[in-house]
Amino acid sequence: TLIALLTTSTNNKGALTIQGGNTFTAINQIGSSGKVLSSVTVADSSNASFSSAVYATDLTVGDGSATFGGNVFGDITLHSGLVTISDGVDVAGNINNGDGAGSGDVVLSGSSTISGLVGNANAFNSITAGASGATSTFSSAVKANTILAGAGTIIFNDVVTGDAHFTADGDIQINNNTLKGNIDNKTNISGKGTLTLTGIATVNGDIGATDSLKVINAGASGDTSFFNGTVHASTITIGQGTVNFGKNVTGDINISVGAITLANGANITGNIDDLVGGSTLRLYGSSTIDGVVGVSNSLSSITAGAANSTSTFNSAVKADTIS
Repeated sequence: TLIALLTTSTNNKGALTIQGGNTFTAINQIGSSGKVLSSVTVADSSNASFSSAVYATDLTVGDGSATFGGNVFGDITLHSGLVTISDGVDVAGNINNGDGAGSGDVVLSGSSTISGLVGNANAFNSITAGASGATSTFSSAVKANTILAGAGTIIFNDVVTGDAHFTADGDIQINNNTLKGNIDNKTNISGKGTLTLTGIATVNGDIGATDSLKVINAGASGDTSFFNGTVHASTITIGQGTVNFGKNVTGDINISVGAITLANGANITGNIDDLVGGSTLRLYGSSTIDGVVGVSNSLSSITAGAANSTSTFNSAVKADTIS
């Protein structure tokens, strides 16, 4: 255990190394603003706990673990071990994968913001975030084989590469970016997990393949959302923007003066309810709508029956114009 403050008189000089499989605890701050250490290394299978802020140009964690209880200023390189970011702790730097793709695990145990890249060139094995009552914010691109979302909130402000799994009834928000992977409900209970897309946002993979999500919020005013895979959700809420579905949709859609487009071959199993009137539905090819269209109010317009295609409506339809 290191109780004293560890610092350097010259910026970017000095190295701290924990090795030999030992367990190490630093109570006080490591480095300081303008006087950062050159490196902090948790080597081999050693385990370290940093109770206060750490300032270092490079922080390396090997096959063991490191728990950060204070803010981190510097880049973390994780090999096959575990990095845990405690509640209220932010990382002003990247969290890099120092081994091949699928190595290393990162856990955010509470509310934290990671400002840098997570997973740089190589994806991590897993990222666990969005703990109950907490908000995990990723300001830059994220790469992981699996992102485990808890009962709290995860906010992605850049491109996400990997599959996201709801392990509880939490929230995932994708802001003006793309998630290159699937989003699934792994709680074993249908109707868990809320997904919100803001700005111009895209989900490339399937949503709710194992069990359906509770709610998908998309196409807010001025926004455009793209779903390139299948979608399963109890309720899909669309505002005054546009939502484009590329494959089959299962769930009820509530829309408010927005626009829905359905790609050729994509079907909707569920109702489409225009909550205030003035919404539009466009079928670009052969599609089937199994539910009622215009439950509460008539849609403004439905465009269907494109050249060489068949549009099938199996239930009641209400619209001002059908063309």
